[in-house]
Amino acid sequence: LTFDDGPWPTTSELLDVLKENDAVATFFTVGEQISDKTDYVETIQRMAAEGHQIGTHSYDHAATGGGNGVDMTRQSPEKQIEEVQMGQQAIADATGSEASKVFRSPGGNFHDEIIWNLQPYITSEIGWNVDTEDWRTKDSGKILDVIYRCTGDGDIVLLHDRYQNTVDAVLMAIEHLQQQGYVFVTVAELLALKGVAAEP
Repeated sequence: LTFDDGPWPTTSELLDVLKENDAVATFFTVGEQISDKTDYVETIQRMAAEGHQIGTHSYDHAATGGGNGVDMTRQSPEKQIEEVQMGQQAIADATGSEASKVFRSPGGNFHDEIIWNLQPYITSEIGWNVDTEDWRTKDSGKILDVIYRCTGDGDIVLLHDRYQNTVDAVLMAIEHLQQQGYVFVTVAELLALKGVAAEP
């Protein structure tokens, strides 16, 4: 399970669900959401303490520098690098540890020059196999339907920790999938299982 765009007020409840079900996830956070101007530093610290992987999803979700809030490929190389470094720094400041170098580009837009521009600053850009479109539907039933129909061994599921309906769906999905024998791991653990070296 991967969660984008947080943290938000619902993130703590989501962490409760994961902890109660002995599951871990990967969170791709937005740096300005976890800066010391917000109330979410403790949320990030809890994520780290409970074994979740935290990667950056940029600093402001490409809201500035021509990214139109979703596409870093439209930004200058300098701005792309700044987005990643500032996002990583926000995580490091909150946790007191070096941030993971895994990255998810806003909107999944990661092609052409941005790949080479960011190569020195990230170890990998993480996409997904299953898109729940929870940000669009905000409907627990539809989110669950996608997860149940589309998820299989080794899949990466895209969710957002911003919505209560997502939290509700995740609780039901975890319980259902665990009954079928699935185990929830971080992206780093998944890559290791597939024989791909990846740092935490």
